[in-house]
Amino acid sequence: TRRAICFDLDGTLVDSLPDIIGSIAAAMVEHGLPDPGDAPVRALVGLPLQDMFKDTHQTGWQPK
Repeated sequence: TRRAICFDLDGTLVDSLPDIIGSIAAAMVEHGLPDPGDAPVRALVGLPLQDMFKDTHQTGWQPK
């Protein structure tokens, strides 16, 4: 029998927002897109990742 403890790092145990913002920015830049900045990403946190990337790219944000 395997036992595991899972943690949902949604801000309750740790502040994961800086890591989420950094990860999204790095992925966008790696794919040739400009870094969206903190505010547009922060507004989309909590959505499924596919929706975050789609919405960040299509909402008319301006590069830093």
